[in-house]
Amino acid sequence: MHYTGYELFAFFLIYSFLGWAVEVLIVSLRKGYFVNRGMLNGPLCPVYGLSIILSLQFLEAANANPFALFVGNAVLATVVEYIDGGLLRRIIGRRLWNYDSPRFYITFAFAYSGASVLVISLLQPLVYTVSQMIPHLLFCIILWILFALLMVDGVASFVVAFHIRKQSRLELKVTEGLSNTKKIMGQRFFARLQKRIHKAFPELENAKLEVIAVKALDQKKFAEGICFEKLVWMFFISALAGDLIETVFVWVKSGKLMSRSSLIYGPFSVVWGLGGIIATVMLHRLIDKNDIYIFLGGFFLGSTYEYSCSVFTEKVLGARFWDYSGMPFNLDGRVNLLYCLFWGLLAIVWLKVIYPFVSNYIGKIPRVLGEVLTWCIVVFIVLNALVSAMALYYYSLRMAGISVNGKVEMFFSIYYPDTLMKMIYPNAVLP
Repeated sequence: MHYTGYELFAFFLIYSFLGWAVEVLIVSLRKGYFVNRGMLNGPLCPVYGLSIILSLQFLEAANANPFALFVGNAVLATVVEYIDGGLLRRIIGRRLWNYDSPRFYITFAFAYSGASVLVISLLQPLVYTVSQMIPHLLFCIILWILFALLMVDGVASFVVAFHIRKQSRLELKVTEGLSNTKKIMGQRFFARLQKRIHKAFPELENAKLEVIAVKALDQKKFAEGICFEKLVWMFFISALAGDLIETVFVWVKSGKLMSRSSLIYGPFSVVWGLGGIIATVMLHRLIDKNDIYIFLGGFFLGSTYEYSCSVFTEKVLGARFWDYSGMPFNLDGRVNLLYCLFWGLLAIVWLKVIYPFVSNYIGKIPRVLGEVLTWCIVVFIVLNALVSAMALYYYSLRMAGISVNGKVEMFFSIYYPDTLMKMIYPNAVLP
């Protein structure tokens, strides 16, 4: 059976989660307490998902023969485990598991292969059927969100693994080795990841690292450094401020007061919100540099980002939210020289004035309250984005003259009619 890239990624996530759940259950029962296995902080063990995906792609001809499927999965399991173990050993510098006993490994390979046969023969048809019941746009949006979260988790875990290797070589320079990572990720976030990995894999345990992790978690300041909480707040503030700035700018320029929001609920511009995150992460290293470097960084980063957003919204949502075709020095109507210069100037103002001021006040929020509010913002923005994307998708279908008769389509046509969508997205260019 031919699967799309989206379907394969969905299957990868599902079986990575199921593999993680089974491994956590086995290890936790054996140890007597919960152990979050795997190098990732989230509930995923990618090696299991990857093995099933490879089996679906390369062992399709063997599906009718259980014995051939069993042998094929045993070989795949051996190859994937060997490569995975080798890569982790290269990154960390130590083994996370040991299959020196042939009897132990043969038992593992047989058990894993048998489980894979059952999953592919019995569970996979059900998973595929359920995946086909989800509206395609919603399916894609969910996967893109999960992909972004997976990338963040993967980068964070890689940084922690790299520093574990570094600390194994420089045992007495642990604090120095952590300093750069703390600046990037924040002390608490780094410490939690490191402490979890040491708990999941006791072979990596180091008394000095445990002390540092505990001390880092005891820090009182909320959202210190460039961490998840800080970026969520930067997104929220940038999205709100950007929407208001655009609204006032258009009002002054054209005399018309119109919506500039990306989302249905609230004056939030996702482009500005993501721009605030990208500017913070990508340009914060230039904060002490000459303004010309910041300007050039903002010029090229901002123009690339704006162009990418225009392409993404047109391809995924079927609409262009801005068109600079009537302005000089434009590129396909997606970016133009004037606004590229504006991105450069904005980068200077952001790094030199806005970011230090906003970051200081975010840090004054009580830690517990800040954590609660952060996750409230995340849930609100994610749900708001999902509803807005679905409403815009079905709005574009109606504008194209495509009839919609399903229950989901009728729901969005009733509660998010054309008049409302035109008011929220007055400049949306539909195909």
